[in-house]
Amino acid sequence: MKRHRGRPEVGRVERAAAPIKKGLLWDLREQYQFYHLYHTHWANRLVHVIFVPLLLWSAMLCLAQARWTVRGTPLDGATLLMAAYVLYYLRLSPRWGAAATLLFLLPLYVSARYAGAHWLHGPALYSVVGAAQLAGWSSQFLAHAWWEQRRPALLDNLVQAFASSPLFVFLEVVFAAGAGSQLQKQLLGAGARRTPRRTVPKVCGDY
Repeated sequence: MKRHRGRPEVGRVERAAAPIKKGLLWDLREQYQFYHLYHTHWANRLVHVIFVPLLLWSAMLCLAQARWTVRGTPLDGATLLMAAYVLYYLRLSPRWGAAATLLFLLPLYVSARYAGAHWLHGPALYSVVGAAQLAGWSSQFLAHAWWEQRRPALLDNLVQAFASSPLFVFLEVVFAAGAGSQLQKQLLGAGARRTPRRTVPKVCGDY
């Protein structure tokens, strides 16, 4: 059996037999298992831990420039994006949604707004946003092709992939730090059955 150079024999989550659900998932375990299915290799998860925050930060930096006023209340795109993530994660899990908000989403939001207000303006701002987005997306697509040998989650469920990725990354860091072990067991459960790599077909051609 031919193996790709540099890829160790590691377990991976088997593709679910049932069709991939479209749209948002409103159960934390189901949501985590959906995203975990596409991120079984530690190196791919590490790439996401690095670049998902960069993508979200640069998106907030850009969206903060879109401003308007509704009945005297100033709003911007970054605030709406932040609010959407917070409400969704609190709905999934009040405890872990609050933790992700305080320790992950809020620092990204505040730093993006500060950078846009004090450091980056005009062409320089959009150059930083463009470079961050290019680096983030290209690295993740390459990681999926090289280590996972399957297409990214966003090609199966675009909405859920965008909704899941920040919380998944936050939980991966929590689990790697040795916290939340009981939650990890509950989230994986029987739905994260692992199979040897040799039983999973190559699907790099799915891109």
